[in-house]
Amino acid sequence: MYGVNDGGHEIGLDGPSDYGPNLRTRLVTAHGPREIRRSYWELERLTGVDVRYFRPHFLFQPLAVATVRLLGLRTPIPDARNYANGDASVEEQVRKFSGGKEGSILVLHDGISLKRPITNAVAALPQVIANLRAKGLEPTNISGLPKGSYRSL
Repeated sequence: MYGVNDGGHEIGLDGPSDYGPNLRTRLVTAHGPREIRRSYWELERLTGVDVRYFRPHFLFQPLAVATVRLLGLRTPIPDARNYANGDASVEEQVRKFSGGKEGSILVLHDGISLKRPITNAVAALPQVIANLRAKGLEPTNISGLPKGSYRSL
């Protein structure tokens, strides 16, 4: 059986109930302290891995950020210029994610949801990695980045 930690993967928490985000759910409901804490504990229980990161959405959420700091999570900011929706074509994802620079954090949405029934992120990943390596960059996990090389809240 392959465990999530066997490949050196890191686990981060995203918006726990962000299937239909809007201003109200992002500021109050979907990212309220109770839901974040419950999602954090459940994710650690399910994976058996320490959750260390919370990816805030582009809409700043002060309650969410305060809550995750109390839980000891870090909040790295992905590079919005290198963002593609999970259901974007493989070609678009390769183009967007291949634009990463040293210290960039790329967020590939590899899950499906009610609003996103397909994902092409996994199919795009081999070409993205090849393109980044051709630029002299070696993809790593967030812990592998030098301190101060990425933005965080």
